[in-house]
Amino acid sequence: MWDFLSSPEAKAVIYVAALVIMTVVGWYVVASFRDSIRSKVGTHEHLTFFRNLVHRGELSEDDFRNIKSQLGSRLRDEGDDNGKQG
Repeated sequence: MWDFLSSPEAKAVIYVAALVIMTVVGWYVVASFRDSIRSKVGTHEHLTFFRNLVHRGELSEDDFRNIKSQLGSRLRDEGDDNGKQG
């Protein structure tokens, strides 16, 4: 009854299915982990961290401006979310 599982085609299907399942589970775990990290550290904390790097001389003003402009949209989104909740 289970003899068909020993054929190369059946083994290939089983291995591909296992690979797909492991990939999906891995993606889910990484996505969940990233979401939990993002929710713990807000944009203000990121900006404060980078501002401290500038004060210590470990980051240039130009780099800080670039980071600040990239985080600006996220900061505005957080402000909009806080306004909607309250």
